[in-house]
Amino acid sequence: MSEREEGIVREFLEFFVTGDVARAAKYFAEDGSYRTYAWQDPTVGVAAIRAVWERQAAAWNDFHYDLVNIASAGPVVFTERIDRGQ
Repeated sequence: MSEREEGIVREFLEFFVTGDVARAAKYFAEDGSYRTYAWQDPTVGVAAIRAVWERQAAAWNDFHYDLVNIASAGPVVFTERIDRGQ
């Protein structure tokens, strides 16, 4: 178990609950990538990731999540979540 890394992931997720996607995006490296769906090309870079999340946030209201499971091995953290919003 990597309590530190799991804590970082929990902090990251809470920024979505509060609607602060700008702070959430800062958790990525400048060359980090994000995929909304596995079949899409990745979005690369903090500014681009933030822009995707801002567009998504405009369509969601009252975002929250249920964390079903969380596990880690060293710096790698896996989450199983149910995301909800209106």
